[in-house]
Amino acid sequence: IVFTLCFPIVFFIGLLPQVNTFVMYLCEQLDIHIFGGNATTSLLAALYSFICSIVAVALLYGLCYGAL
Repeated sequence: IVFTLCFPIVFFIGLLPQVNTFVMYLCEQLDIHIFGGNATTSLLAALYSFICSIVAVALLYGLCYGAL
């Protein structure tokens, strides 16, 4: 609870990123390490790339599973 109360100070000294920066970094890292994607320059591009990778894997997995 003390850490939660210290959020403004922790954010002010730069130990926590902004929410959109964190989400972009998280999507980008998941896309790179799980799907072998590329780096992106914006939050929208990171989300689009991550969702496209998930859809592609789901379609290919469905086709392979259906071929059994």
